[in-house]
Amino acid sequence: MSIDDFLLERIVNESIPEVVGQSVGKIFEPSPLEFAISLKRSDGISLFFSLLPARPGFFLTDRSHKFLETDRSAGYFVNLLRKHLSTSKIVSIEKEPLERRFQVLFSGFDSAGEALKLSLLVELTGRSANAHLFVADAHLASLRETADREQSLIFSPKTRYIPSQQEFESKVENEGVLAATRYYL
Repeated sequence: MSIDDFLLERIVNESIPEVVGQSVGKIFEPSPLEFAISLKRSDGISLFFSLLPARPGFFLTDRSHKFLETDRSAGYFVNLLRKHLSTSKIVSIEKEPLERRFQVLFSGFDSAGEALKLSLLVELTGRSANAHLFVADAHLASLRETADREQSLIFSPKTRYIPSQQEFESKVENEGVLAATRYYL
């Protein structure tokens, strides 16, 4: 378990009693790779997500809304978060063991008033850090969209990537068995 994994696990565990059951307030985008989800609480706590390659992170913050707001318009991903999460509640936060990724589960309603399961999968993995929004277990969008979505690897919240036989053999041939098993396991 890396120190990043250990710290992330502690942050997630300490934030669970503070945020589970809370309603989502405003959603902010201080920079293109950072966003914050404010909670409807009297103390003004927000969940802050940084997907910057040099400093990926997840924090609880009590910074004012003035600090989190910017003059520039929000990007596509944050606008989708606003659309789907604005009337939802946080159900749980689950961190995957030995991984620097976790998901925040929300319960909300669609435009017809039907119950809707939403999840935000956050991967804090340095240069490949990303956030994915899932609506009813279907991938809707990612903060860092790729030009060719067919080539991108988008994981569902509960699955792990398993390489094809050809991909694994190519990795073994180029880098050796030990390197290939470390890379994929």
